[in-house]
Amino acid sequence: MLKKACVGIGITCVLLTGCQKTPEESAVVSKAGGLSENVIAKPLEEGETRENDIPAHWKMEEFRNKNRMLLSADLDLDEHKLGNLPVIEMKNHVLTEEELKELVEYFAEGETLYECQPYTKDVYEEVISRIENKEGIYASSYPWLKRLTIRQCAEAGIEFAPEKPAIQEKEKIEFTTRFVDEGYEKAVMEKVGAASEGFDMYENREEKVWFEADAGGVGTERKGRIKAETYDPEVGNSSSFSWTTGLESYSYLEFDSSRMFFTYQTENTFTPQMLERMDLFEERYTNSTFDKAVGAAQAEQVIKELGIADMSLSSEEQVLWFPQNSYTEGSDRIGESDDLWWMADPAATECGYRYIFSREIGGLNVMVGNTAVLETTEEMYSPPFPAETITITVTESGVKSFVWEGMSEEVKRITENTKLLPFDKIQERLAEQIFYWYSGCTAGQPVDDPIQFQYRVTDAKLGYTYINAYKNPEHAWLVPAWSFMAIEGTGGEDRQYLSYLIEALEGCAITGE
Repeated sequence: MLKKACVGIGITCVLLTGCQKTPEESAVVSKAGGLSENVIAKPLEEGETRENDIPAHWKMEEFRNKNRMLLSADLDLDEHKLGNLPVIEMKNHVLTEEELKELVEYFAEGETLYECQPYTKDVYEEVISRIENKEGIYASSYPWLKRLTIRQCAEAGIEFAPEKPAIQEKEKIEFTTRFVDEGYEKAVMEKVGAASEGFDMYENREEKVWFEADAGGVGTERKGRIKAETYDPEVGNSSSFSWTTGLESYSYLEFDSSRMFFTYQTENTFTPQMLERMDLFEERYTNSTFDKAVGAAQAEQVIKELGIADMSLSSEEQVLWFPQNSYTEGSDRIGESDDLWWMADPAATECGYRYIFSREIGGLNVMVGNTAVLETTEEMYSPPFPAETITITVTESGVKSFVWEGMSEEVKRITENTKLLPFDKIQERLAEQIFYWYSGCTAGQPVDDPIQFQYRVTDAKLGYTYINAYKNPEHAWLVPAWSFMAIEGTGGEDRQYLSYLIEALEGCAITGE
């Protein structure tokens, strides 16, 4: 548990994601300082709420392409008492070294800080051994599992890996050049191969915008890892800070996405074993007795003690947290990531929740999201910097991680209130985006092929996100938006999750950063 006095950082916070768009359809036209007059609304009086056409229950079914595509939804939608929904201009926040020190001291809790260490030779040897002995995922015959390639990557990395971790105390809490694990870099570059030209897995490594340290020890003795980055307009990055313990945490959605991938591969004889193994982790999620409200209170206490303003609980998701000694750290990165489900002991994991905090505007929280696309177009927005969120993971034994991304500041209000696009129009825009995805994925499907692709919307939320600021590419506008989650499937089998983020003023799609 974290038990600290308030350090009073008080950095202005907000969640964001942004975009680009065509002049014909854009809210970014030469009116009212860049905002289309069609979306500007008269401000509401204090305490007044707006009327909206959002249904309490959304049920729809739409067929396309001779019934070979089916889009459906059958779910309750959140009821909102909406006030003014402004458009707000935002900019990146520069994380100062003073702010960095306050955050580091809070989470280090007096523990000695050490320089981060590269993976040692035994990590690479572990991967090679599991391949040779056909352990875990390496016992399978999946055509996508390139055992020889993975082994060659491990062999390339082991040449540059140290025998044992060095123990070197961190001298100062300051931004400096980036920590580089040369062995791991060689392993990754071996995997990338011919496509490595122009690829740098440690971008901006020579820029003094980084801070990384291990708290309380190194290797298996580490009690926490701290990473931070400060915004530099010349680098084109954004400010962030993270403190994490253990090796990994998986939300249920992330776990289910991985399991869904294997469920669809019914023709492979290894699949029943893989699913049986994953069922053991499924039971951990299902049988969890962790009190979500208790965890939320602990997460909110961290926000309070740090003195962070303007952030409220936006959402939560169930997680499994993997302790430090769950498996050999790095073996799931150098090797096949899904081998984690074989290396880790399900009983050793801890159940908990991730609590996501963001700014609240007019009764709506800012959201993280993107749109599943095969290629971007001029009609789509692309965010200039990442959404600002604080994600805190809490398990049965306490707070396990704190991740603050996309630190930002408010610049000005573009308008105090806006008009939302009718919900039926948003539904049309969603159907169009899913149809574009479907059309790209089935471009080679024979005209007489009766296979139907189903797209089932499982979640829909109204919130806020980013588009590009008018005539200022380094800034972003915070605007109302709809976030959707859908499951793509065929033949009654779910294949994958697809996310969609649609701006709520004119209905344009928003892609990832």
